[in-house]
Formats: sequence, C-alpha cells, structure tokens
Amino acid sequence: MKFNAQLIQADTGQDVSDFIFIQTQPSIVTFLVNIPSSGFYKLQIHGNVAEDQSHTSLGLFNYLIRCKEVTESVYPYPRQLGHWKEGCYMFEPLILHADMNQPEVKFRTHVPKAKQVVILVEQNVCPLESLGPVQWEGNINLSKYYGTDTIVILAANYGGDEERFATLLEYKL
Repeated sequence: MKFNAQLIQADTGQDVSDFIFIQTQPSIVTFLVNIPSSGFYKLQIHGNVAEDQSHTSLGLFNYLIRCKEVTESVYPYPRQLGHWKEGCYMFEPLILHADMNQPEVKFRTHVPKAKQVVILVEQNVCPLESLGPVQWEGNINLSKYYGTDTIVILAANYGGDEERFATLLEYKL
C-alpha cells in the first residue's frame, strides 16, 4: 500500500500537512504528527495499492484532533518525495531547523533497493555509508547553513546511471 495524509486546521482551513511525516516498514506504516498551535485539526489518511498507477487514493481514515495547548516549539518535517513512501524509514534526524545549531548531524536511514545514498547541501555531495542492504548512515557538518534557508536533500541512486539520484527528503534550514 501507498499512503498519504493531509492535516488541516479546522478553524481556518489552512493546510499544515508539512507537520506530518510518513514512514514505512515491511508491515508497518507510521504517521508522525506535530500540531503547530492550539485548536482543532482534521487528519485525513488516504491510500491505494502500490501497483495502482492511477495516482488516485481512497479516503481511509478521518480524525478530528483537539490540541488544548502547545507546550514546546514545533517544527515541520522534511518534504517527502517520490520513492520515500516505498519502504523508507528515517531514524535520525526527523527534523532539522535553524534553531538547532547542532554542528554535526547524524543521518541514519533505511532506503530499500538503493545502490548509494547521499546528502546534498548546496553543491556539496556527502555520501552515506552502507551498513547493510538497506541501512545508511553518516555525519554531516551543517553549522554554516543554519538560518540560511538552505535545502538539505536526502537522495538515492537505484542503479543504472551512477550520476542519477532520486530526491527522497528535503529539509529546510
């Protein structure tokens, strides 16, 4: 199955789906949801069989969430693209933001069927080390990019052209 989700602030109708992160493992799908401010939210989960190429999805679940108060700062998750929803899983970092100011960031992820996984920051390509058939990890120094609106990309090569990478996640610093 392939899943997608939408988070809508009920009072304003504003789409805040960048506060949802979907991760998949062979028989488990996890929806991580951060609520950005107090109020009511509609969480809509849609899905379809992986083999269906129609790009349509069926409404599976609708939730009404009430947040009475936000007790700590909340940041959006990375943007998820293409192959991400096909069995990928991010252990760390789930979120990157300008207030982190953590010089070295450890990236640890599962990317099935990937031949190579890299982090792209501006023109810099930082390969992650393979720790097995699907696990990749590495440390990247991001200290000079905090607060610059730089996009940090997790990308994978799935074989064939070694110069061609599919973007999986986009973090915004």
